[in-house]
Amino acid sequence: MASISFLKNHEIDKSKWDFCVQNSVNGKVYACSWYLDCVANNWDGLVYGDYDLVFPVIYKYIVCFKKIYHPLFCQQLGPFSKFPQLLYDPIIVNSILSCLSKKYSSFEFSINHDAVSFFEKNIFLNQRSISILHRTNLELDLSVDYKTLFDQFSNNTKRNLKIAQASDLVMRKIQDFDEFLVIYKANVGVKANLNMADYDIMKSVFLNCKERNIGFLFGVYDVHNALLGCAFFISFLKRHILLFNVSIHKKKHMGAMTYLLNEYIKQNCSKNTILDFEGSNLSGVQRFYKGFGAVEKNYISIKKSLFNIKILD
Repeated sequence: MASISFLKNHEIDKSKWDFCVQNSVNGKVYACSWYLDCVANNWDGLVYGDYDLVFPVIYKYIVCFKKIYHPLFCQQLGPFSKFPQLLYDPIIVNSILSCLSKKYSSFEFSINHDAVSFFEKNIFLNQRSISILHRTNLELDLSVDYKTLFDQFSNNTKRNLKIAQASDLVMRKIQDFDEFLVIYKANVGVKANLNMADYDIMKSVFLNCKERNIGFLFGVYDVHNALLGCAFFISFLKRHILLFNVSIHKKKHMGAMTYLLNEYIKQNCSKNTILDFEGSNLSGVQRFYKGFGAVEKNYISIKKSLFNIKILD
């Protein structure tokens, strides 16, 4: 039987790693090697067999210690495999957790939606302490026609959309990411406590996705050509991820983001794809995305501490 191997970054065969991710039943762009290079200065990996399953390990140095952490702009990681049985194998689950627990005194990482149930059921690290935090993610199945999707919109979303459409808004692509960053910094960045390094990561993700023709930045403009809001989507592995978005605070009443998301849904409906809003634990944000008919496809964050095992809702 194959076993779990811990590989340092320079030991990883990136082509085999990415092949595994792209052919996984639960593949997501976050786990691609080039994406991990964008969001993290340091990452290694756990590999099962001949890259039949991969598990990114992202770490940073705190004084002279290494700590696994969950990077920004990289919502769901954990195990990825084209073989479903490997994601659900309790021996593999505990091999992963045992390996990480022995190598690191503390850690925090996410487990993607498809692997959540088995990670929750198969944690048995004896006296080791694991905290499990439940995180919300919201997704919309775009495989049906627009009318069917529109009928699922909430009354509030339909009302806001009607107001936005009456304002003669227009959506078009933005090529210059700096244009987006200006309003993002002013309306989101300050509240989110982001720094220059974080903005550099955002731009790196944008440029890498644009180069691969999988990243698309859209803006909503009023009749005076004033920019009201923006959204950046990554379209990869039959999934459209809403990675960054912002509305200009004083213009929110015009429903710019409602208009933008509706237009994006209209352009991409009737295809075998998912619109991944990335969700939020904030009730107001959840309500906004659920207004488009999105449903919860949640994931978990696993933390290791020095106390007893605890499940946190």
